[in-house]
Amino acid sequence: QNTTIAIMQSFASLLQHCAKHKPIFSGKAVHAQLIRSGFIPDVYTNNHLLSMYLQLGQMGYAQTVFDIMPKRNVITWTTLICSFSQMDLSEKALSCLRSMVLEGFLPNEHTYVGAISACVNTRAVSIGKEIHGRIYRTQDSLNSFVSNSLVNFYGKCELLKSPRLAFAAILEPNLVAWASLISCCFQCGQNEEGL
Repeated sequence: QNTTIAIMQSFASLLQHCAKHKPIFSGKAVHAQLIRSGFIPDVYTNNHLLSMYLQLGQMGYAQTVFDIMPKRNVITWTTLICSFSQMDLSEKALSCLRSMVLEGFLPNEHTYVGAISACVNTRAVSIGKEIHGRIYRTQDSLNSFVSNSLVNFYGKCELLKSPRLAFAAILEPNLVAWASLISCCFQCGQNEEGL
């Protein structure tokens, strides 16, 4: 048991290194070695494998890894959602969020930030509002990353009343929150309000 855990951690570290330093051939070699080893990767190792392929832009390999994963967790889904959002595959990111929720997983703050970013990219106002409503119903309090994302989302969609409400819900606004709100005002033509 301990040996298997140690081996999986070693593979995960190697995959992380490959993703960071971008040698796709090395990443594929580590993946091949993992298969040849006979060990069945745990969800932790599979998440690193998925993340590596996504970071290297290897969508086909990432999809294959995802499809054959025997177990998934919140990190699996969040990795997909955030990666798709960053790659301008926003509709795919939002589709993953729907699938995640349907499979019974509760999104975390990182999931929400990725999903809200996808809504910004596509100007999906109604979906963004649904996500905000879900956050409001399921989260005790909003962390600054989620709050800032909501302020930014409403501002980019030029809905000035909504970012003010999202901003008002922040207990201790930081510099990013203030900058997002000011930027929203200018984007909506409310220059005096911004100043």
